[in-house]
Amino acid sequence: MTSGSGALMAFVAVLGIAGVMVILATAYAGPPGADTVVGPGWPRDIYHSLVNDSQIGSGLNDTLIPALGSILGLLLPQYVRSVMV
Repeated sequence: MTSGSGALMAFVAVLGIAGVMVILATAYAGPPGADTVVGPGWPRDIYHSLVNDSQIGSGLNDTLIPALGSILGLLLPQYVRSVMV
């Protein structure tokens, strides 16, 4: 491995975490009090922990995810774009 591969792997890991956050946001982000998704509670807990309790997760949610949404906006369905803004 070269010295640049570690930085590439870290960047891919950050993109992976942001992708998981977007996937969870399509199910669990919504208007306050709209917890209508039926299923196990642990995915909702992971999403809320990433967005509310984690500084890294909230930083990704505030900076990287909206940037990716603006870059990939035309390629994404409307319901995914709405959680990436």
